[in-house]
Amino acid sequence: APQPLSFFDTTTESRGVHELDLLVRGDRAFALLATTARFRLVEVTDPRNPIQLADWHLTEKLGEPLAGPPPLNSKFVHSALASPDGTLAFLSYWDAAVIILDITDPAAPRYLGRTSFGAGEEGNAHSVAVSPDNRLLLTADEDCSAGQNAPFNDFGFLRIFDISDPRQPRQLSIFHSPHSRTDPALGPPDGASYCLHNPFLVGELAFLSWYKDGIRAVDVSNPRRPQEVGWFLGRDQMWGVYVQPEKGNLILASDMNFGLHLLRPVMPEANPGGVLDGASFATVAGGTGAPVAPGAIVSLFGSNLAGATAAAEALPLPKRLAGTAVLVNGEAVPLVYVSPHQINFHLPPSAPAGRAQVRLEVENAGRRGAEIILNVVPAAPGIFTASQDGR
Repeated sequence: APQPLSFFDTTTESRGVHELDLLVRGDRAFALLATTARFRLVEVTDPRNPIQLADWHLTEKLGEPLAGPPPLNSKFVHSALASPDGTLAFLSYWDAAVIILDITDPAAPRYLGRTSFGAGEEGNAHSVAVSPDNRLLLTADEDCSAGQNAPFNDFGFLRIFDISDPRQPRQLSIFHSPHSRTDPALGPPDGASYCLHNPFLVGELAFLSWYKDGIRAVDVSNPRRPQEVGWFLGRDQMWGVYVQPEKGNLILASDMNFGLHLLRPVMPEANPGGVLDGASFATVAGGTGAPVAPGAIVSLFGSNLAGATAAAEALPLPKRLAGTAVLVNGEAVPLVYVSPHQINFHLPPSAPAGRAQVRLEVENAGRRGAEIILNVVPAAPGIFTASQDGR
């Protein structure tokens, strides 16, 4: 049975620790505590002897009051998260937005910058997710009062920021679930809460727990145009989400008042003989796929190949669209078009022709399908026609 090792007392802050994050950096371990009143950075390298190294309070550090005129009238530390490299801390400070601290020296956190809300926006910065390169920040606004406090009529939603310069975060886009926008006059359609709770980022896929709108999977490879590629609706309201990429993006999703769902993206499957020259769609005897050549546009037909339909919009061609990637001998290749039943991709000119095996795999939302062996030949002419039927 678990045994208590120690207790860290937040003293006068009666609400204690609301959320926390654990950071392991080298041979040291730190707990990032959101005690609502302030952020505390506690070393827990020796779990029997936790030691507070530093704390941070909005008014004490920046001279900003915690209360003020609505709508941004409630400022407290709801959650704290360390960046993947352990050099930054992100404080979801509710109506004060997200505060970014440099914690390279954990005993002396240094303020860098913050996100912000626009005029008339309600705030409610609840939690964040950060890309491994510290360039992309996803923030969740937990506004569950849509339709109740005019003129704030939408439920909370996702914001995506460029934080390549953490001193000046730039909002790139927002993303709403199907029901998070509400009618200004009528309010929520059924009295349920359709606000965003937590984001979880795996590579270029965001998994979002969105109360009554379930779990939403969103491709953020183009952060200016996030695209939904999948969803799951639970029995009640989805509260938390955690993803294990090492297990094919196994998703653990907590369903408020009911239990825990274990989910996984569907496996992409190629049709037999489903790899064809993208220009001619030619087949050989027996209906099997025709040979393809290095440098060609290749089409792949099947099921569950992508969670949505998307097409490349500019050069260079992207290597991920709508949460889907195609790997040739383990390397992602440029994509022209993806949909649930068809993918058009560029076979690299370096693909070996002849007797060498060329392996193809499709990855949809982090889950890979069965390996396909391509028949690559030195030349396989095909002609694109305006009618798209080869005639």
